[in-house]
Amino acid sequence: MRCVRCPVAYHAGDVCIAAGCAVIASNSIVCTNHFTARKGKSHHAHVNVSWCFVCSKALQEAETRFREIKLQREAKETQESERRPPPYKHIKVNKPCGKVQIYTADISEIPKCNCKPTDENPCGFDSECLNRMLMYECHPQVCPAGERCQNQCFTKRQYPETKIIKTDGKGWGLVAKRDIKKGEFVNEYVGELIDEEECMARIKYAHENDITHFYMLTIDKDRIIDAGPKGNYSRFMNHSCQPNCETLKWTVNGDTRVGLFAVCDIPAEEKGKKTKKRTRRRRTKNEGKKESEDDCFRCGDGGQLVLCDRKSCTKAYHLSCLGLVKRPFGKWECPWHHCDVCGKPSVSFCHFCPNSFCKEHQDRTVLNSTLNGQLCCSEHVLGVDSVETQKTEKPRKKLNKFKPRRKRSRWMRAECK
Repeated sequence: MRCVRCPVAYHAGDVCIAAGCAVIASNSIVCTNHFTARKGKSHHAHVNVSWCFVCSKALQEAETRFREIKLQREAKETQESERRPPPYKHIKVNKPCGKVQIYTADISEIPKCNCKPTDENPCGFDSECLNRMLMYECHPQVCPAGERCQNQCFTKRQYPETKIIKTDGKGWGLVAKRDIKKGEFVNEYVGELIDEEECMARIKYAHENDITHFYMLTIDKDRIIDAGPKGNYSRFMNHSCQPNCETLKWTVNGDTRVGLFAVCDIPAEEKGKKTKKRTRRRRTKNEGKKESEDDCFRCGDGGQLVLCDRKSCTKAYHLSCLGLVKRPFGKWECPWHHCDVCGKPSVSFCHFCPNSFCKEHQDRTVLNSTLNGQLCCSEHVLGVDSVETQKTEKPRKKLNKFKPRRKRSRWMRAECK
């Protein structure tokens, strides 16, 4: 049934036709959009009710059902997102951003190797190719081996077949579908080429929006690869203390590019784990550094903690215990290293809480010494005394023999003489 004044139409019968429609003929109506109240009759007006004219169910029940359907839909979307990696744009080569440039060398400047097309594996992994030894990729117009050259993995993108999987506790990872030999080219690390200014801006944005995943890798002093928004499968290779791949800088057509090469034989279905030389050197340099504490130094509970960036400090805190909402940006030192009164560097520290004081304010505060020689502030004096009373009384008698005021009285008498 169609409205004679507008395109609105309903199925015939009382189930679909809206209440208030005026039926003119067997297939013609005037819908409620053209309702006009009669003058002089106050009851002649639109009426909004809280139940359905067809099934008589309350609108609250319909709202509850709508919320249930919405939650089911969101759960389904979440489940599908867990099956798929986070969205990113797949690219095959580096994409420069802003003022960053990709360098291209003249053909006359590209080095030429001594390989021959008659060799068994010209420019191959086991060959004596000079370009391969110096980590230069051969150019197809310069290499004497011609089409038989096997040192063009970057240009031809000769990657072993891999697939993305969901790992246990490590997010997404990359596994090989076939066996990979030691020294074989696995993939090229590609992404957006950005400068240091853009890199710092992106890191700041990540801290402000609680983004904890970073895909940045430095090529040289002016360029950084960011495979976060754009990249290829290499962005899913996780870092590891026992890596099976390493990053190497190669010169391809005059430009520096980063490749991932196997450092050992990788069997099929084994996850790719990369490392950086810079990270390896840093680990050996800080070999004797203590691990950070697992509990908050303020409340003593575990959970997600913020670590102090000072090298010798192992303290960790909750954001709520620090009175913060977001993680601090840049290098951050915990409050244990700053005076509670003026904020200057502290010289006296409580070993039970972050309270500490500078040289100027340490005399005005009460810092007591426990049995093991550690200092504690006035907040923990009662707790320390209760612990000491549970121990033997002999140590307390020894401590009481030499009181500071006795020494002070002797000094006063000596001064009077």
